[in-house]
Amino acid sequence: MRTCRFTARLPRYLVAALKCLAEENGESAGALLTRELHGLAYAHRERLGASIAGFAEAVNWPCPEETPQG
Repeated sequence: MRTCRFTARLPRYLVAALKCLAEENGESAGALLTRELHGLAYAHRERLGASIAGFAEAVNWPCPEETPQG
């Protein structure tokens, strides 16, 4: 799966929470954020798939982590 850099400004408490939760899980903040955003995208896969070309294939691509069950 191809990736791209994405930058967003977040409140400091969210950044601190993300880092803390990632550390507790023994993973990077990027890995935690990717997994959580994948879950969000998967939950909305039908609507997003109708609007974004190739989305259905991408969201269903095998991931090294467990795919959320919606």
